[in-house]
Amino acid sequence: MELTSSTSTVERSLPTSKQLRVLLVDDIMENLSLLEEVLTDQGYGTASVTSGAEALERLNAELFHLVVADAMMPSIDGFQLCKVMKQSPGLASIPFIIYTGNYVDVEDQMFAKSIGVDAYVMKYDGLSTLVQAVNTLARKTYGAAGGHDDLADVQQMAAETSSQLALLDEQMFLERHHAIIVKKLEEKMHELEMYAETLARKNREIQASEARYRNLF
Repeated sequence: MELTSSTSTVERSLPTSKQLRVLLVDDIMENLSLLEEVLTDQGYGTASVTSGAEALERLNAELFHLVVADAMMPSIDGFQLCKVMKQSPGLASIPFIIYTGNYVDVEDQMFAKSIGVDAYVMKYDGLSTLVQAVNTLARKTYGAAGGHDDLADVQQMAAETSSQLALLDEQMFLERHHAIIVKKLEEKMHELEMYAETLARKNREIQASEARYRNLF
């Protein structure tokens, strides 16, 4: 599936008030509800979608100032979504945060950085770490109080991001992204095998216990 993005329908501008809009992307509704509650309490406006494809549709139709996305999702995952955004002049300046329980090693995080991910937060680090990352990027991009930066500065940031991404060509991205997906699937298969082995052992223990109980009578 070819990933493309068009921003002709939305004028990209800096926020006109102190409230910034955050687009949340996760295929698990419970996660989205929790993130919405936490970030709303922090004064952010939020919108939620359950896929990378839907995220691109919303980004092309509405104005958002930050994106928080899970890494592993069906169809278009967080890495692919970030790559499309950072290569689109109209979306490249929007800070992008990966917030996930997957892809935990240094190599994966380096890959994320190479495609333009601005912050990489693990779910087991807690929601306070995510809030800190959102606040930091909001201050860096839009000003300390969520106000105005100079538009030229934001445009320069987008140009620098696009220039950096030119170093990671399409073939290299596909190879590295595929390697990460395969590794994660192998890890999941290993977890399932370990779970199946544990379950089988527990069943054997239960059967042995029942046999001993029957022998008492």
